[in-house]
Amino acid sequence: MKKTALTFTAGCLIFLAVCFVPRSFASNIQVKDIPKDSFRVLDISERTYENGPSVAVIFSKALDPKINHDAFLRISDTKELLKSAWVLSEDNKTLYFPNVEPETKYSVTVLETLKSADGKLLDKRVTKEVTTRKIEPVISFASQGFLLPPKMTKGLPVVTVNIRSVYIEFFRLKPKGFFQFVNWRNTTGSKNYYKLSRAEKYAKMVFSGRFDLDAPKNKRTVCHIPVEDIEPLKEPGLYLAVMRKPGQYEYQYNATYFLVTDIGLHARSYAKNSTIFAQSIKTGAPLSGVTLDFYNRKNKLIGSGTTDKAGVFKFNKPLSGNFYLIVAF
Repeated sequence: MKKTALTFTAGCLIFLAVCFVPRSFASNIQVKDIPKDSFRVLDISERTYENGPSVAVIFSKALDPKINHDAFLRISDTKELLKSAWVLSEDNKTLYFPNVEPETKYSVTVLETLKSADGKLLDKRVTKEVTTRKIEPVISFASQGFLLPPKMTKGLPVVTVNIRSVYIEFFRLKPKGFFQFVNWRNTTGSKNYYKLSRAEKYAKMVFSGRFDLDAPKNKRTVCHIPVEDIEPLKEPGLYLAVMRKPGQYEYQYNATYFLVTDIGLHARSYAKNSTIFAQSIKTGAPLSGVTLDFYNRKNKLIGSGTTDKAGVFKFNKPLSGNFYLIVAF
């Protein structure tokens, strides 16, 4: 079975996984003219807690983390008084009421008997109504391209909010697709129907199926599609995944490219030549006998070579200027 790897220079995409940072449901707080030693409620609003909506009460001074503060707050929806289950933040200045429902009106009361960690009483009772926002169902791939070494990842990550299942089609790219189909500056995101309709010319569809997502309600969650368990996706190569929600037939679809390989390449470019190192991503051991093809920006093959016993190949040109892509197999 062949192994395949791709390496790109500046101006081309490097496959990286990035962490997703959820945006707060409320704007930043700006408070002016508050006495330095006062203890008061600064804000009551909807905010994000553990990637889901919550009602948050923010104070001017820290609370005592050893005390259960549920008895000092009341929260109710339009039907009934809810059981208090407030969570104190790490800085001890915010109490969160998690797992609230979207598009729901809540009434929050903070009793004047609440004390700060240094013993100061709240200056007065505070009551405020908070109406939570609508949560739109969302599904997308979680990063700008992926490297999936065999048996070393959980799978292909997707970010979901209130989407229970997805359909995904997988295409294995043909060599000419590396140059004539893939946009290396935009490997993940929305792809239009016209672009995707050309996929079969440059790739072969090897698998399609429905995947159920085990995600909690109303929370932004990263789930992993178990591509390693799918036999047609075990072959090393470059793949295109096209995803849609059940019942979705639109002009735009979410898509991403991912690379299945155990070949890791490290390149050093000098003034007149360059050195390529090939090693196993899983073990770190040098890989001998790896064939390297070098292409310029006009998709023309400008050189080839094979790594030696130490996993090294010396190329007689620098990896700069017109250089574009290395294909390793």
